Amino acid sequence: MAPRRATRRRKPQAPYGAAHARARQELLAAFRDGQRCPRCGKPMRAWQKLDAGHVIPRMLGGGLGPLRLEHARCNRAAGARLGNAARSKRAQVAGMKAAAARKARSAKW
Repeated sequence: MAPRRATRRRKPQAPYGAAHARARQELLAAFRDGQRCPRCGKPMRAWQKLDAGHVIPRMLGGGLGPLRLEHARCNRAAGARLGNAARSKRAQVAGMKAAAARKARSAKW
């Protein structure tokens, strides 16, 4: 058997692109240690992981809108809550559609 070649690991791409990365760097440059997180209200410290969060979530149409610096944990938790709520809502709609289809099929008989 031939030895396996080592594969090069690529750097992960920024999920929002270069403009988002630039905006994040600008926010970090203007950051003062001890500023309050807009999500949780606790102070943000330079040693903590900080994200550039959207004021209006992308899922709700705030794609290229204003950004603010937030704790990474707060930002990601808010995104997860919003995604879970959307999935739940889609599941409810799918369930209602399935129930309506069952009712329509049973009405035919």
